[in-house]
Amino acid sequence: MAIGLVQRLHGWKFDSASADDLLASVEKYLGNVWIQSDAEYSAIYKAWSEFRDEVGAQLRGMTMNERLYLFGLVGAFDAATSVAETDRIYAKLHASR
Repeated sequence: MAIGLVQRLHGWKFDSASADDLLASVEKYLGNVWIQSDAEYSAIYKAWSEFRDEVGAQLRGMTMNERLYLFGLVGAFDAATSVAETDRIYAKLHASR
């Protein structure tokens, strides 16, 4: 279970999905997995919900640097060597130049 979620979170940094797409896919993932204990599922879902609600509510009010830091994309943005690469990251984080 955790391996699939970790792969999804890591892979998102490199695919073309937006932050909204990530939030929706993790929500779908958590809704379709079987976790052995109700307490464990509740703790995982509580932590996820708090993150989702905070990010969803604040994302569009953040600066680009705040968005890059929150999603762990500072290194990818700094390493981008083309306008296309930086544009992909801007689109991913719902930002404009």
